[in-house]
Amino acid sequence: MSSTPDPDLMRIFDFTTADLEANRAGHIAEHQSQHLLKEVSLFGVWFILVYFIAVVVMFRNFGTALFLIIPFQLILCIVVIATAMYNKQIVVSDVGLGIVSNVSGTIKRQSRRNGGDIIISDRTLKVSLHENKNLKEYLKKIPIATQFRVYYVPKSKKVVAMEIIAS
Repeated sequence: MSSTPDPDLMRIFDFTTADLEANRAGHIAEHQSQHLLKEVSLFGVWFILVYFIAVVVMFRNFGTALFLIIPFQLILCIVVIATAMYNKQIVVSDVGLGIVSNVSGTIKRQSRRNGGDIIISDRTLKVSLHENKNLKEYLKKIPIATQFRVYYVPKSKKVVAMEIIAS
């Protein structure tokens, strides 16, 4: 196990040496808990802002015909908000549990529109869009066979920290 965390991984996943020590002990650090809660809260704010702008633009372009589209927009809005609330509930549950799981192995990536997945030892874990972009660049610079230990919260499968264990 690496005694000094990789500064690039610390920057990508926004964790400190103290956070990593807590993760190694199987606990989520307070800083990481706050970061997870902030991340799910920001999704709701961005969604409402984008939805409002889309409605204004559509109203200006379609005028009264917009009212024919509104039922479909409302259904979509309800589905997205329900999904966001469910995801937030899972993250709040993870934070409440206060535990962190870990898995070791080589990393494979799969991108999605709202972030990315990493696959390590047949386990699929989630990273945010920002983390995905930076991790992609980081993984290009290191040997493919590099072994990692990835720390994540168990219910949402969200990665909170990562360290190199062998290159």
